Amino acid sequence: MSDIASAKELFLKYNGSYYLMSREGVLDLYKAFNIPKALEQSWLDEEVLRHLEKIRNNECEKVTEFDNLCSAVRKSGNAGRMQEVTDVFCDVIKDKYDDDAVYAIEIMCETMRFFLVEKKPVKKEMYELLSILEEYRLKYTGSGRKISHRFDKILDNFKQLPVS
Repeated sequence: MSDIASAKELFLKYNGSYYLMSREGVLDLYKAFNIPKALEQSWLDEEVLRHLEKIRNNECEKVTEFDNLCSAVRKSGNAGRMQEVTDVFCDVIKDKYDDDAVYAIEIMCETMRFFLVEKKPVKKEMYELLSILEEYRLKYTGSGRKISHRFDKILDNFKQLPVS
């Protein structure tokens, strides 16, 4: 295995987190590979695409993979992927009215919050997400189910986020 392949494997094993590598005692080993930031960014972008494909092709448990996707998107810092994430999100929660759906909603809101705090351009996606969540609430309650307090709290907190 080449040094680049070894470095990539190590980098992705720890989701690109220097903190996790340090905690596990492998950061010095990784740093010795002397990988440029641009290459690390390309690896993170590849991970985002890999997670998107797995969800789109139904090759996974969608909520778990959606969590992995959002983590990769946040780590990459690429707000340009938020439209794709929003589209996949709609598929993940489609016709789901359980704790998994609420968890996916929580993950999506956290990801959007991350980009808003970082002052990334996600205004359009945020308004789209609010619309999706309001529609979800109506569909959920319209089906005779009682919406969870957790969902209400997530949505209320999300609505209070500053949009610049």
